[in-house]
Amino acid sequence: MTSSLSSPRSVSYDPSHHGVTYFDCGNESLNTWLIRDAHHARLMGTANTYVFVKDSQVIAYYSLSAHQLQSDELPNQLAHGAPLAIPAYLIGKLAVTKEVQKQMIGGSLLIDALLRLCRASEGGPSARIITVDAIDDAAINFYRKNHFISSPADQKQMYMKMSTARRIVTKG
Repeated sequence: MTSSLSSPRSVSYDPSHHGVTYFDCGNESLNTWLIRDAHHARLMGTANTYVFVKDSQVIAYYSLSAHQLQSDELPNQLAHGAPLAIPAYLIGKLAVTKEVQKQMIGGSLLIDALLRLCRASEGGPSARIITVDAIDDAAINFYRKNHFISSPADQKQMYMKMSTARRIVTKG
């Protein structure tokens, strides 16, 4: 099956080729995760990390994992017709270094993640929902602006249907 989707711009994180020592997105937990945990997560099979690189230094990254949701966790418009256990993809981390935060890299990074997930679902394990755990109010606003819907129980739990992601990545 030939995909009509373009290729992602990110590359798989490789600590032997991508510098992260000076990565600073303004959130210590996101900095630390990239520097200390991203490679280990890949080796353990719990998350894959993808990076945007400039001059061999990571300027932005995101991580992806397989996930599962319960339909009763979701807003009604996403849970309708779904089985109790719903396969999902998790965008576990998404961060942009402070140097380039006002250059719309975050939106490009998210599109890259959605594109990668859409391509994966075409030829591999599929999912109905993409989920994120927004870290703060700024992240909630970012994801809302980019078509994610908050859970009624916790506004930081946010969701997007795969069909919405496909529309987004094929539109541009």
